[in-house]
Amino acid sequence: MKSTDVILTPDGPRLSLGEEHTAPVPEPFASLLTRHLASRPNMRTGSSSGSPWLFPGYRVGQHIHPNTLMMRLREIGIDLLGARNAPLRGLVKEVPAPLVAEMLGFSYQVTQKHAAAAAEPWS
Repeated sequence: MKSTDVILTPDGPRLSLGEEHTAPVPEPFASLLTRHLASRPNMRTGSSSGSPWLFPGYRVGQHIHPNTLMMRLREIGIDLLGARNAPLRGLVKEVPAPLVAEMLGFSYQVTQKHAAAAAEPWS
């Protein structure tokens, strides 16, 4: 995600999710995001000072490597698997699992397992 995808408004930050669509960022994430934008890491070298990425990497013009971000989140105690599975289970409660699979690029078996675990098999 690029830093230009975060729009600061008087009501708080919003994330750009397309050309015309923005989503509000709820607290406590709004204040964290605002602070992060004000002092992004890896911006002190001459070559990285103009990086467009919200999470700039160590290499010029590159975003942070996903594995680096994953390790940092795990170090502070965030369960990444739970963070991914919970919204997916919520989604298969509202939309049939095969449609979720097609929309998000999952296999039909994976979304069907999540639907069964959420007690919504959409048979």
